[in-house]
Amino acid sequence: MQKNNIRVGVIDSGCTPNQSFINRIVENVHIRRIGNKLKVFKNSDSAFDSWGHGTTCIRIIDSFADKIDFYNIKIIDSQKNINKLEKLTAALEYCIQNNICVVSMSLGYVGEFISSEWNSVINR
Repeated sequence: MQKNNIRVGVIDSGCTPNQSFINRIVENVHIRRIGNKLKVFKNSDSAFDSWGHGTTCIRIIDSFADKIDFYNIKIIDSQKNINKLEKLTAALEYCIQNNICVVSMSLGYVGEFISSEWNSVINR
């Protein structure tokens, strides 16, 4: 992590290892449900990309800027589902708590999108 780099959180399907930018990923995070609880796993091997979308998003951002510290935040499962909006909310909370300045979300969602809890996180 460099002192003047911009912190960019990429909330997506994860990132595959052995990429040219892998040394600029500060933390690999996987947010998933275990039983009834939503858990945040930091520096997790399970944050690796299950289908390539998150890796592509990071690669595109990396091609435009070089002073970036990436935070790879996996919320999408191998079936390409977010499943619960609470995973996205937890990912945004993680970004706020870690002073991440820019958040990339290339997501689709079907369902009741705006909840009061989610709206509260967005407005921070």
